[in-house]
Amino acid sequence: MTSRGPASFHPSQIEVRSAKAISQRIKQIRAGSGLTQKEFAKTIGATLDAFAQYEAGKRRSAIAIAGRIVDVYRVSLDYLYLGRISRLPPEIAAKIKGPTD
Repeated sequence: MTSRGPASFHPSQIEVRSAKAISQRIKQIRAGSGLTQKEFAKTIGATLDAFAQYEAGKRRSAIAIAGRIVDVYRVSLDYLYLGRISRLPPEIAAKIKGPTD
């Protein structure tokens, strides 16, 4: 019996977990909420500089920041990290163009 480990990923799934893909989804959530970077950063307890770096893909968001985005904007970690839009609030999902899961 061989163990495959805790999870196995198809190569196409690796790309959606990239910092760039995650930063794009953070930007989509912000834009879908109609907020500026400064306003969005304040709602999740981040500085404007840190948030701008998250959104630009220059800095990975800490799990605490991801958790605040999930809590405040009612998005799922599935969407944030994997791009699955099926569980997004309708008002945000309607403004996001992309594949569904």
